[in-house]
Amino acid sequence: MHKNGVAIHCLISTAIVRDEKKEPKFIITYMQDITEIKKAEIALKESERKLLQLNADKDRFISVLGHDLRSPFNSLLGLSEVLTEDIRKFDIDEIDKIVDDINKSARRAYNLLDDLLMWASSQQDSIVFKPKNLSLTDVCNDVLITFNPTADAKNIAINCLAEDCMNIFADFDMLKTVLRNLVSNAIKFTNNGGTINISAEQNSEVVTISVSDNGVGISTDDLSKLFDISEVHTTTGTAKEKGTGLGLSICKEFVEKHGGEIWVESEVGKGSDCKFTIPYIGEPKQKILV
Repeated sequence: MHKNGVAIHCLISTAIVRDEKKEPKFIITYMQDITEIKKAEIALKESERKLLQLNADKDRFISVLGHDLRSPFNSLLGLSEVLTEDIRKFDIDEIDKIVDDINKSARRAYNLLDDLLMWASSQQDSIVFKPKNLSLTDVCNDVLITFNPTADAKNIAINCLAEDCMNIFADFDMLKTVLRNLVSNAIKFTNNGGTINISAEQNSEVVTISVSDNGVGISTDDLSKLFDISEVHTTTGTAKEKGTGLGLSICKEFVEKHGGEIWVESEVGKGSDCKFTIPYIGEPKQKILV
């Protein structure tokens, strides 16, 4: 401990001084402050860890580009070739079906590229973090306008009660991206006729936002891999929906930008509850649905 009270790292060396009869006479102790050396060692280890993580992320990035991106483009090419060569042989209903499949493949390719670019930007810190006072209800309603048609197609009820306005301090685009990914996942893994609830609970410091469903649930083994970019894998939804596998990694990046945490509680066959925290502004209230 330094005299100013700060803990330091020291290297202590000792030597025994002997007289002419080889008897110990006294001990010399030498103490060297190696705090800066230790700091350099820690910084070097951290740099090595980050480099290994970057390599893992790069490998995952290339894997997604090479595998996931090829699939929708194969569909686009195949279906468009069918139309180009034989469009006059099909009736209007058959053409309708092929065009619908082309649209779905194009949307999947677009969503994949969107997720990849968003993730890459977050890794490079090129996304500007602009938090401000927001109404959580307004953000939720904005997100759900996009997903109501998809939920309706599967007869899924999304419960949103906007009786109270809860103020939070967050970046609008990042928060919207997090909710968009969580709601999209909930719809994807909920069966026809299911229910999704978006709820929020606050204390004096944070708001805990929850997106819960009564869908297929997640196994314990998969729960530990959800936010690890090196373990990302895609799972087909209840209506054969496909995803990029990057959504939850992006959510983790954006939630941590706010100083919050994100986690998932789930049980196979009973559904999932995805939760994350965001700084709260205002007086504590009861648990509400938003």
